[in-house]
Amino acid sequence: MNTQVAHLFASKKKKVISSETVRISNLPRKTKNAVDLTKKLKTPTGSMRLRTIQSEALIEAETTGGLIALIGCGHGKTLITLLLGRMMRKKRVLLLVPASLREKTHAEALTYKEHFDFEIPHIISYQKLSRPSGLRILQDLSPDLIICDEAHHLKDMSSVRTKRLAKYLVQHAKCAYVAMSGTLYNR
Repeated sequence: MNTQVAHLFASKKKKVISSETVRISNLPRKTKNAVDLTKKLKTPTGSMRLRTIQSEALIEAETTGGLIALIGCGHGKTLITLLLGRMMRKKRVLLLVPASLREKTHAEALTYKEHFDFEIPHIISYQKLSRPSGLRILQDLSPDLIICDEAHHLKDMSSVRTKRLAKYLVQHAKCAYVAMSGTLYNR
């Protein structure tokens, strides 16, 4: 029986796993790519190094034109978000973060800029995108790459921010999209 529909016939006493969760967990795993992008992306005086997972994510985004990355907390998602614009050769990059991380992300960008060569993206909060002025922000910036750090903040499909972002991406099909989270789903 197809594992994606097996739950429909499961006993009520058994734990039911959604077919979407089954589908995601059955996706092929990415094999490790040993390419280190540190030399390509660092400044002449930079001393920091990229982690393997950071190089892999950047290569995957460049190769496919987008990315959905389930990368754990503390594994370097912020630096990935800052380097994506350069790797994907995008000019108008918008980085969406929770309001509580906006100032921290900007401060980290200034620190990382000493070690890596990139343009600091426009950083706005999901909460700001939810306001009536959020639509104007998207129209004015006209991003060609939208990066959603902590993308689980878009999980409510009926929220203004999710609808607004989806509408923009549909209307601007050439805009690349990257979603990253350490907690994208909980099952």
